Parts: sequence; C-alpha cells; structure tokens
Amino acid sequence: MNCYEINNSPQYLMMISPEDFASAVETAISKAMTFSKPKETFLTIEEATSRLGVSRSTLWRWDKDGYLKKIKRGKKITYRLSDVERIINGEIK
Repeated sequence: MNCYEINNSPQYLMMISPEDFASAVETAISKAMTFSKPKETFLTIEEATSRLGVSRSTLWRWDKDGYLKKIKRGKKITYRLSDVERIINGEIK
C-alpha cells in the first residue's frame, strides 16, 4: 500500500484483484440491504378519525393545510400511523 498526501490528508492506494473487488461490493450491498426501514402502518379514514376524535372534514382540512397529509394507495386514502401518533402525542402543533 502506498500513502500520498493531498490537502494535508493521507490518501492510500491499494491494488486488489477484480474478484476481491466484486466480493467487497457484494458484501457491502448485502450489509446495506439489512438496514431497511421498518414497514409503515397506514390507517383508513375511519381509523384516523376514530383515533384523533375528529371528523372527516377535519382530516380533509388538515390535508389541505399540510398538517396531516393523506397518502393515496391506489384508490384508497390512508394516513400514516406515525403521523397520527405524533399529533396525539402533541409532537406536531
């Protein structure tokens, strides 16, 4: 391994075979794939109104104001459970 300095920062040059490089990339991708986001839970309009204690028109107004955005999943309108819980917990004002 050779060491060079660029902008007062050590830079290393290492030579590896194409097979070792491919193996390192596969390992990095495999590790990155294990850090997936947890699945989001979605609520129907009825579930959201029930949990929040508000009417459908309030949900419509909140979406229009950007307070609680609806998520269209096909033809269904849903709301993220995490967003609803933040409102319930007073994290969103």
